[in-house]
Amino acid sequence: MKAAIIDLLEGAWGELLFATPFSRARCEQTLEALTQNPDGCILVHFNKQQQPVGVLLAARGQGLCFDGNAVEVFCWYIQKQARGSAGREMVKALEEWALRDGNTKQIAFCIGNEKTGNRTVKFLNRLGYQLAGSVVIKEV
Repeated sequence: MKAAIIDLLEGAWGELLFATPFSRARCEQTLEALTQNPDGCILVHFNKQQQPVGVLLAARGQGLCFDGNAVEVFCWYIQKQARGSAGREMVKALEEWALRDGNTKQIAFCIGNEKTGNRTVKFLNRLGYQLAGSVVIKEV
């Protein structure tokens, strides 16, 4: 499963225009850290053929940019052919996970760049999130 997630992340790098070059080793370290962190979240969305088509990486914590306890989504990618319902399902699953601790007050999606950010902001606006600087936030 880890290899499939890293393959999705590699696809994200090409589309999301990250400032740093793609590194499988860095992705493996990030996934390992999230797996070991009780406040880490890795969501994977599967299509009807049980192939992974989306990944979301987040962590709960006291953010520098957030009031109170927040969940910060720092990577979210869905293959083009799976967007739409997969996005709604992943956000719903994230919100359910975020609220389990009883202390989360905000969920924030970091917007990496203008190319993909505009599409993401419009999508999240429809789900109750609001743009605030370079993040899209929802009070929960």
